[in-house]
Amino acid sequence: MRKIKIIKQGREARRLLKEGIDLVADVIKTTLGPKGRNVIVERLGPLPPRSMNDGYYIADHIEHKDPVINAGVAMLKEVCKKTNDVAGDGTTSTAILAQVLIDRELREVEKGKNPIDIKLALERDLEKLLQELSRLSQPVADSNDIRRVATIAGNNDESIGDALAEIYEKVGKNASILVEKSNESAIRVEAIKGIYFNKGFGDARVFVNNSARMTAEHRDIKILIVDEKVEYADDIVPFLEKLNPDRGTRLLVIANEMPISLDAMNILGHNNALALRGERDKEGNDLGFFCVGVEAPEFGPTRAEILEDLAVATGGICVSKQNGLTLKDADPKKVLGRAEKVIVTSNTTTIIGGNANQARLERQIEMIKGEMAQLHVNAKITREKYEGRLQVISAGVGIIHAGGATEMENKERHLRLEDAVLAARAAGEEGISAGGGFTYWRLAKLAKTALREACLAIPEQVAENAGKNSTVILQEMENTNLGYNALTDKFEDLKETGVLDSTKVIRVALQNAVSLTGLFLTTSAAVIEAEESEAQV
Repeated sequence: MRKIKIIKQGREARRLLKEGIDLVADVIKTTLGPKGRNVIVERLGPLPPRSMNDGYYIADHIEHKDPVINAGVAMLKEVCKKTNDVAGDGTTSTAILAQVLIDRELREVEKGKNPIDIKLALERDLEKLLQELSRLSQPVADSNDIRRVATIAGNNDESIGDALAEIYEKVGKNASILVEKSNESAIRVEAIKGIYFNKGFGDARVFVNNSARMTAEHRDIKILIVDEKVEYADDIVPFLEKLNPDRGTRLLVIANEMPISLDAMNILGHNNALALRGERDKEGNDLGFFCVGVEAPEFGPTRAEILEDLAVATGGICVSKQNGLTLKDADPKKVLGRAEKVIVTSNTTTIIGGNANQARLERQIEMIKGEMAQLHVNAKITREKYEGRLQVISAGVGIIHAGGATEMENKERHLRLEDAVLAARAAGEEGISAGGGFTYWRLAKLAKTALREACLAIPEQVAENAGKNSTVILQEMENTNLGYNALTDKFEDLKETGVLDSTKVIRVALQNAVSLTGLFLTTSAAVIEAEESEAQV
């Protein structure tokens, strides 16, 4: 069918785009808070409808038949996805904040105010709010804080909070946590040998083989550790020719630098795509092999040290000048490590069951601890570097096994568990703040732009979803300086009673909402490609 361009300008363009933004926000904001509602989602096919309370997954299913309105839908979905990718939660808050900001500031634009001036004022106001947010935040003190954050993120399911607290105690707050299916209805926690770090395949989605989770997952995988920049075909092709991979090969490459836009990554991506499609040459031979490439975590000398740690933990040898090796000359049989399983996302890598020589691994861990012991008592930054290295190779991986009475219940529970895992991880990174919209209420007191109304919209929505008059709730919060606990219908010190949010989630939601607002306000036209039949809707 012929494709055409739909062009809308000025107020008409902004009106239609805003209609799409409002559609997404209005649907998912009803899920906010402990008394938020569910949304039934159904896709064409044999699967039954699903009842969801997760704003991210609900938003992902929303579309509109009008191409321009659907562009607005896509704009908000994209910024919500960014919040979820970075912070692991906060999709609904981002949508509410963005909707209010766009609504209020668009009125000012229509009155003749310069959108650039509005954008700059919003950004200045945001900086003040983020400084205050940092002041209000507190670091995670113990497993009880993790329990509280996870319980809230898991839609007030205490069994989820208990599971995350147990994981925290076993493997630490920064370790990898995986959610696996189980035939049991009760949640069971397991800690196993594993490695985790905050680097993944970035934007190279060609490596994804589990589209439901947007991950690259492989079992019985070879691992190449390279302490050099792997950019061009000549950097990696000679090694691959010696490896002579076939369809059964799985290879993870962890390099000092591996830009996704250059040849080496493209070669890996192309081979993985051929293997995923099951392509063959004219003689019927399999083409391609399964693989994924990531950069090592950290920077500078620390990155080189972690690469050596990873090689030890997976039973391989780091290809580096220090070890007298180059990638072109390295023998795959001598340098490759192995692991039972690897899970890579856009920004994390988890290696389970590395094929380490236990004595060699223990020597490496003792060496790191010995270097830490020699540090000056005030050498905080250097100490954190060594602690980070120990965390990567010795903390382990936590697995949460959970099932349900039905397939629908199983999937819904897994969504809540995954939300809780991400929220707990974000809390470990940047600390915790009072939940229930109370932190947003406190930030609103400092805001001078539409950010004031946007921040207030969060506790208002929590109250409305609990069947309360939001004006009355906000007034009582003003009188008592206490937060509203929608679950107990009481005004309380929410930090004391365990109603907590991840500070990182609040920060990222605010930043992304302001970013989208600035983009929207400075839009003067929309040029949308559509099928000819869509344009006639």
